[in-house]
Amino acid sequence: MLALLCRYGVVYFIFVLLGTGTLLPWNVFLTEKEFYDVRMHVIPFNQYITNNFMSIFCLVFNTA
Repeated sequence: MLALLCRYGVVYFIFVLLGTGTLLPWNVFLTEKEFYDVRMHVIPFNQYITNNFMSIFCLVFNTA
């Protein structure tokens, strides 16, 4: 019984590690919208990209 619980603990840890590795980079980009807004408003800047950054980023991220 102890070996079974130990194995499930390892499986749980692997899933936590995979979830963290997958979601952490995505959440970093979502929460840093203000950072990119400031960085993209340096002259000259493209108004279309600055207004639609999250849509363009999500499109490129999901198709890459």
